[in-house]
Amino acid sequence: MRKILLLTIFIFYSFLAYGAEEIKSVADIFPKASQMKGGSSSWIVAGVSSEKRDRCTVYENTYSYYSTKKEKILDIERENTYMVSARIFECDNFAEALKNYKELAAISKKHAKRKQVAPVPFGEQGIMVALPLQSGRGKSQQANFYVTYIFRNFVIQVYSDDGFAQMDMSGAIESNIYKYLKNKGINYAVNKVNLLVETGSAAYMDSLSFTGDKIASVLISGIVLDANNKPVPNAKITAVETNQSINTDAEGRFNFNVSSGKGKSISMVKTIMLPFPISGERLALSTGFYPIEVKNNGKDVFNGLLNILVKNNRVSGYLVDTSLNKRFPLTGYVKGDNVTLDTDCTEPGSTLNCRKIFKGRLVSDYIVQGKAIGVGSGDFTIDKNKFTVITETPYIRDTGISLKLSVLQNGVQKYSSQNNMPLNAGESNKSYLELQTGSFMGKDMLYFKSAYLKLNVLGLNIKNKAELVLFKRNVDKKGNVSMQRIAPLKTISSEDNEEIEIDISSQIRQPNENGYFIGLAGSEKDYIIFNGNTIRAILSYYGDASSYKPRKVLGIALKDFDGDDIVANKGTVEKDGSADIVLSLSVSAKGRTLEQLEVTAEADTKRVWNTKLNDIYPAIGVLQNGGILNEDDSSINIPLKSDTEVYDLHLYKGSLKEENINKITVKAVIDGKPYENFITLK
Repeated sequence: MRKILLLTIFIFYSFLAYGAEEIKSVADIFPKASQMKGGSSSWIVAGVSSEKRDRCTVYENTYSYYSTKKEKILDIERENTYMVSARIFECDNFAEALKNYKELAAISKKHAKRKQVAPVPFGEQGIMVALPLQSGRGKSQQANFYVTYIFRNFVIQVYSDDGFAQMDMSGAIESNIYKYLKNKGINYAVNKVNLLVETGSAAYMDSLSFTGDKIASVLISGIVLDANNKPVPNAKITAVETNQSINTDAEGRFNFNVSSGKGKSISMVKTIMLPFPISGERLALSTGFYPIEVKNNGKDVFNGLLNILVKNNRVSGYLVDTSLNKRFPLTGYVKGDNVTLDTDCTEPGSTLNCRKIFKGRLVSDYIVQGKAIGVGSGDFTIDKNKFTVITETPYIRDTGISLKLSVLQNGVQKYSSQNNMPLNAGESNKSYLELQTGSFMGKDMLYFKSAYLKLNVLGLNIKNKAELVLFKRNVDKKGNVSMQRIAPLKTISSEDNEEIEIDISSQIRQPNENGYFIGLAGSEKDYIIFNGNTIRAILSYYGDASSYKPRKVLGIALKDFDGDDIVANKGTVEKDGSADIVLSLSVSAKGRTLEQLEVTAEADTKRVWNTKLNDIYPAIGVLQNGGILNEDDSSINIPLKSDTEVYDLHLYKGSLKEENINKITVKAVIDGKPYENFITLK
């Protein structure tokens, strides 16, 4: 059964003429022959039967269709005879309905392959299974179709040998259940509300019982306590009958309204006692990376990233100012739920002291809130759950650092194209070496372990000693340029007449960081001339770099332009003996399924790769930990089991050149929904 058949059925399923008849009973939920396409002359209805099973009543009806003509939808020809069988489980509560739904769904897909199962747009959740029938000549478009879905306290299962008729019936039943609930004003929360309590690492089911008829809503208030009688903050409470949720506050208290239908309202108080302890279970700050933000009166004051090491409740590490691309040393301690962090944000060489102090309290797993004191004060939040950390080997386009000769004349900055680079210690016509770092494709936070400059000396005139100094450019309101001294780099003497090596590791930390200058400070006639042709940078970067981003569904990076051979210029995954382009794709959608991928590259001509069946474009090879995840036909149906899954996407390169690519875009379909992200390479 080809995937195109499933997609066509999803698009063209609404053919029933739903009537406006009143739905008075569950048996009336089944559509009548007169409401269906072709009417009573084409449909024979067996009639509704019912059976009580434990806490559910099962209603069943069977329909048979006959027509003298065959109907064709797109390129699919329907048979002129088919049958539809439908079952409706009316259960006492949502929890019981969910139990039956899971059992029925598991049975229906037991013998199905992954590409024969797809989600359907009915109820709270549901699946469609298509099991192809084999004909004497091989595969045919015929199949047995099963739809199973849950809607409130009902579970619906529809079987048919015609996919369109099956979807028609599933949609009609869902519509009629809406009408039934509305007309009857039924509230399935009457007498009992089941409460699911989730603490992040454990779950517990409790219930609230009460009496009364025609209850429209129940206002429930109370507190959640653990086995040690301590309040449980930020616990998620869900009323399973209505799927309404709320989180407890910092004191473990909650208050929410469970409603469905017409009638009177009542109020109840509930204390939920968890059978397990929470104390010590909540996850405080530990070694790792954490985003931090400071707000003052609702406005952003500071956004950064913590890289910390926690040992014996003592904290060390650094704070990254993401707006300035700077990092500063940090110390602190963790005591119970209380966290104190102290940061020295003073610029190297500056005489102005800068401190940021963060004092807060753990309010949930990996979430600390409190007050920021000092420079940029306000209310701060540390929330590890908002970010994902992806560690991989970065793709480096170039060496990363370039140099220009910059001349400053009376507040005006000019650049020189001459090969030799003279630095002089005088005040007029002073020249500097400007440091610029290249771009590291796809990485937001990549730091050098070390960075060195090796400068070849052509000539120098140093009377005593002079200092190579790091400067930072300042521009006033009138556009006048001046240089601010930041830190000394190296002492120069007359003996330094061949090669000078300068350690700039503490100043040049991150790609795309511009505006730093090396100048000479000494007596008026001191100068040094470097050979610009032989200036070179030596970098040591982290072998495994991490990118820290808000938790987005898709994250992409160019990993290798001459990667291992996995794919060819074909619609199937097979080798061709030439290198592949390799992208790194991260997907944050735990519990869902990655169903399709498409990659486009904007270059001299537009290039496209995808995982679609029977498509003209080359296939994408999807790998994880070296293993190919594509199906035999090169399509994909990949369960996303972790918070963030990382894959290698192999693309056929052909004649495509790296320097011609401007932009790469990745599109994905996850549980039927499209997602997209891109990177630019120029």
